[in-house]
Amino acid sequence: MTCWNCERDARDEAVCGFCGKLQPLARDADHFTVMGFSRRYAVLRDEVDTRFRELSRRFHPDRLARESAEERRIALQRTVALNDAYRVLRDDVKRGEYLLKLWGIDVGAEKSGQASAIGLGGGFLMEMLERREALLEARAAGDRGTEERLFAEAREARAAALERAAAGLDEEEEKGDRKEGAGPGAGAGADAGADAETGAVAVAGALAGEGAGRLGEVAREFARIRYYARFLGEAADD
Repeated sequence: MTCWNCERDARDEAVCGFCGKLQPLARDADHFTVMGFSRRYAVLRDEVDTRFRELSRRFHPDRLARESAEERRIALQRTVALNDAYRVLRDDVKRGEYLLKLWGIDVGAEKSGQASAIGLGGGFLMEMLERREALLEARAAGDRGTEERLFAEAREARAAALERAAAGLDEEEEKGDRKEGAGPGAGAGADAGADAETGAVAVAGALAGEGAGRLGEVAREFARIRYYARFLGEAADD
């Protein structure tokens, strides 16, 4: 990347090694790049918190109050991108879904045709329907014990689904089947997978048949987690 100030090679560094000016983020920078992590699921929350504090202090616009307007603009750009990345990467579920999105699978794309491609199956959907009906019956009867049991079971099921999803992502990364930059959504930062038609085709291809390996099941686990989260949201509304 060419430095905007001295027009020399800044080597994709945050600060130009020649003139010391802060450099803008690349247009295709994803959340992992913004925070200086490799594109992997296994990132500890403490690491994310520590890196966020370090980069926040380094790039805060107030530290550059006496610099040029361009450098203050870049500092603001980096701060906004850092805040967005932090909110995603420190959350185990959001981080996993985002990684899948970079690989071309958008678990939450309900309008693009991708959600149906993930294919949870009627058995799971029936199970969730039965859970909800049981909850409604328990509340109507004032059965607090059954209500608490249903929520406890949902929390356990959500935790188990997240554990399986994490194991699947780790397995994919260890196999090395998916390189950085692969997939239609890779390298597109927060907009990864935004092209609905291309993304839906990618999902259909990635999840078709038994040969899809663990990745298809990982996507289904995160989809299940969304259903459990909605069910558990009923507890907050109680």
